[in-house]
Amino acid sequence: MIVYFEFMTGAYRCNRIYYGAILKSSSKMIPLTIEIAAEIEAKLMKDACPLGPRGILIAATAIVEKRPLWTRNVRYFKRLKNYSLKLVGRLTIQEPE
Repeated sequence: MIVYFEFMTGAYRCNRIYYGAILKSSSKMIPLTIEIAAEIEAKLMKDACPLGPRGILIAATAIVEKRPLWTRNVRYFKRLKNYSLKLVGRLTIQEPE
């Protein structure tokens, strides 16, 4: 699972906006999973290690959809492995010729 918002933020930062069209044409958009995110975040807060609003929404959606999460920040999401979050490292996109 790749988060379109975060992906496009990176695309805008490096002036590669066309990446969005590549991603949209080859991907299915999935809505965020708010209820599960709130439940997981409450448990993390109890353990004094909350994730933050964007991170928890991203992770909860990947967990509910049973999809691996592509991220450059594996260390940030590692604490959610107990919730069956599958992490995949860096995604690379081949530049068009």
